Amino acid sequence: MSFKRDQYSIIFISTLHFIYFIVEKYFSVLTNSLALEIDSYRVLSDGASLLVCIIVMSIARNRNEKNTYGYGRSYVLGGFANSTFILALSISIISHTAKRLITTAELKQPSIIVIMGGVGLSVNLLCLMMLIVALNKQRRKDKKLKCYEDDKDCGYNSLSCTSKHSQEVKLSEEKLIAYQVQTKQGHVDLYLLCVHVIGNNLSSFGLILSGLLSIFGEGHWCHYADPLITICIISLIIITNLPLLYRTSHIMLQTLPNDIRAEDFMEQIKKIVPGVLNVHELHMWHLTDNTVVITLHYVVTSSHFLNSFHQIKQLMKKAGIQHISIQPEISLVGEYDENVRECLLNKVCDNQDCSTMVCCNFISKDALCHPKDMEISVHAEE
Repeated sequence: MSFKRDQYSIIFISTLHFIYFIVEKYFSVLTNSLALEIDSYRVLSDGASLLVCIIVMSIARNRNEKNTYGYGRSYVLGGFANSTFILALSISIISHTAKRLITTAELKQPSIIVIMGGVGLSVNLLCLMMLIVALNKQRRKDKKLKCYEDDKDCGYNSLSCTSKHSQEVKLSEEKLIAYQVQTKQGHVDLYLLCVHVIGNNLSSFGLILSGLLSIFGEGHWCHYADPLITICIISLIIITNLPLLYRTSHIMLQTLPNDIRAEDFMEQIKKIVPGVLNVHELHMWHLTDNTVVITLHYVVTSSHFLNSFHQIKQLMKKAGIQHISIQPEISLVGEYDENVRECLLNKVCDNQDCSTMVCCNFISKDALCHPKDMEISVHAEE
């Protein structure tokens, strides 16, 4: 399978990084080069990231009773830990660099630094080509899977794919287009990959420059080349790792996607879907970097219940949301008074304490006239 071939490619790249780290770390001690040392830690960080990818590719879809979503978020956790580690290490090396600027030291065998920089460039280019091939294969696979799932959804329930509903959803796409959360994800990933590779190549060029200045330069000023280039490499590491730290921390904090404003999103649903009187208890977050989860409650008239459910489901899919959990609350009246609200469950709870243990579930007070004759709520999860 292509998945296994891609996995073997990443294993090869990760192994190559770890071997190169050991070699580079050894020669950094031999040559007394701080630039070579910090670059070795950068290589170690890249190798660790790829190792996390291998683990996640193997276990991400393994669901169990305690991990119902699988282990897909382990990639986010690994990325957060890895970026935190390399940033903390870079900051700690700054103190050593400051000491080297005060008490300069001559590099030993600077030709080795030049060679290691050249090897680093070759490794970066090889890894880039292999990663691009693997990324393109995975994109084609995801695209085929998405087409299959869309066809499956249409075949699962014909009510959601009738011409009437399709026309209504199509008319609403233009209004909801501003809230799409995933359409540019592939471009963002490719951009970050290019930025990371450019940073790696600049780091290797810095090693070559440091070695050449030590070989051909004359005077005491040449001793400042290595610590100054080390500072440049540290700056590149910080610049290329801060976006990863920002994204992973926001995912772990379950922050609302940047393209979404909750209030506007709820208002759009009320305007687009007929019969929807109110939308509340909306919660949206990133499960992984490219997987969005949403849960919401909405009050709807009984005559629009079934149509509204399928329309909201289609709208969420058009917005790029994969995991959808919807709880309709049927109102027997055509109006919804925002000022007069009472929890529906208060009429059916055995004791008053149960109202504090549930989410809001507010509907019009007039709809509570015959609680035994009405459906309290219907929970549907995608």
